[in-house]
Formats: sequence, structure tokens, C-alpha cells
Amino acid sequence: MYVCNTQRGGCGMSIDMPGVDRELRSLTVARLSDSRYAAAIGTARSRIDERLGVVNAEIEQIEQVAAALSEKVGRREMSVADFDNSYRFLRADLQPLLEERERLNGGAVAGPTEALSTAEVARQWDDADTTEERRAMLVVAVGADQVRVLPVIPGTRANQFNPDRVVLTPADTPLTPR
Repeated sequence: MYVCNTQRGGCGMSIDMPGVDRELRSLTVARLSDSRYAAAIGTARSRIDERLGVVNAEIEQIEQVAAALSEKVGRREMSVADFDNSYRFLRADLQPLLEERERLNGGAVAGPTEALSTAEVARQWDDADTTEERRAMLVVAVGADQVRVLPVIPGTRANQFNPDRVVLTPADTPLTPR
């Protein structure tokens, strides 16, 4: 059983481990062999790379202006007070760009840009020697979404595995109250 341990702040919910593992394998095989998913990953990466190029160009331009102002101060063509006054505007423009670049670099879209065959993904999953290898495949398959385990569905037995309890949701979907 997988258990959300209450002693560690969890909800106490549990679910059949082999059943969940089968569902995760099915999800991974379906996603990594789906050409539409691969195309969406490629499109998302392209958009991020495009925006990252624009942001980096703007950062470089601001840094060049700051360097030119610094040289003027060094040659005593500009006072330190005038530099400080000018640089405060550059810094105000630079900070949000640096934060955006960090987000773009940290939010790299993982996943294949070409779909593998169903048999190949299944073989890779089945041949994985460690849980970490399977987890890496699952992370690529899930992308920005989340796999969630729902509470026992009313009218079903708690000790019987129900695949409808294992769901894929967008990351921004709020958790339902217990």
C-alpha cells in the first residue's frame, strides 16, 4: 500500500501499490508515445526559447548602458550622483527581467519532442532497474501536470483498487477539501 502518513502531516489515505504502479506505467506509455503530446512539448519549448532570447537581449542592452555610464564616471565625464540617478532606472528595468529569465530557465519544458512507439516506452519502463529510472520517465510524461490519488469513491470498497482514484490534473488545480 502507498500511505499518506498522518505522523508526517499527511491525510491518512492509502491505496494499493501494484494498482497505482500499473496506472503510472499506463500513463507514461500513453503520454510518451503520443505524437500530439510530443508536438505540444516542442511548441512550448520553442515559445520559452523565443521569450528567453528577447529577455536576454534586453538584459544585455541594459548591462551595456550601465557599463557605458560606469566608464563615463571613470573618465570623470559624469558624477557618481548622476550615475546613481541613471542607474536606478536601469536597475528598476533589469530586476524584473532577471526574475523572468530565472523563471524561464527554471521552467524548462521536459519531455520528448518526438513520440516513441508504445512498445519502446513499455520496454524502457519494464527494463528500468531502479525506481529512480521509472520516476524520471514519469516526470517527463507528466510534465507540468500532477498525478493525484483521490479519496475512496463512495459506493466502492476501500480495500479494492479503483483506477478512477488515480488522476492527472493541471498543476494549478486546487486540492479538494477532505
